[in-house]
Amino acid sequence: MDEVQYRETYHSVNERRCHFEKTINARVCTCRHMRRFNLADREGVGCTHPEAHQNCADWLRALRQASCFALSQPNPVDILPHRLEAKVQAGGLLGLAKLVDNAAHVDDISGLLDRSLERYGNVSDIPMQDIVTAVAEYEPRQRKKRQEPDPE
Repeated sequence: MDEVQYRETYHSVNERRCHFEKTINARVCTCRHMRRFNLADREGVGCTHPEAHQNCADWLRALRQASCFALSQPNPVDILPHRLEAKVQAGGLLGLAKLVDNAAHVDDISGLLDRSLERYGNVSDIPMQDIVTAVAEYEPRQRKKRQEPDPE
């Protein structure tokens, strides 16, 4: 399956792509509204709840904007390279979990965002200083290097 065909099929089977798909697929966080599926040899994650999907979009937008300097990006952007996006998603959620729940993991992204909004009112009122520090400090797991066969 070529990449264009894959993307077209992906969008036809996934009505609402999870904004934290990279983090969920990396097994860093989970969410009660996630719907996993397989397409070809890849895993995808969709969202089953429109309101939660919008909350996640708002949070991720604010997080990208607040993290620009820490990521050495001159301006907020909607599309980041994979490694930087993984830092923003996972580091941001883990930083938020520490701020809101004093927890070191996230079992339910939507629940965490709901608790954050209950406490702070809206996304723009969440104190980002410690969260951006968590983004900067987060290191995605490294890919395993292929072992070269012994020349013997």
